[in-house]
Amino acid sequence: IYINYLQKCNNLTSDQAGFILNTFIFPLGNLLKDFQDCLPETKEQEFVTLFTLVLEKLNLVVNADFLSKLLDMIFSSSLPLITTDFNSFPEIRANFFAFLKALIKYNFNCLYSLPQ
Repeated sequence: IYINYLQKCNNLTSDQAGFILNTFIFPLGNLLKDFQDCLPETKEQEFVTLFTLVLEKLNLVVNADFLSKLLDMIFSSSLPLITTDFNSFPEIRANFFAFLKALIKYNFNCLYSLPQ
């Protein structure tokens, strides 16, 4: 539902993007921890897709703190899946690289404000 909703959001103002981020996305923060902690076979590729859309559509209001947490959770849980075996988890692999593309394309300046 969140993916479909974000796909329809175009030309958002900062206020609208902030409302969506605070109302719908921040409450999903606990799911980031669940995604990180769950077994590799149970990781859903749609989760990476959702946060790729967050980076694309809500880039006006994504701050360094949120981006830092997002990167920590997505990277730490996705990299082991795609670097140990190049044939397993093709959906997560494709969505992870789409996530990286959105990160660089829409949030490049915010990357410089991260501690490391």
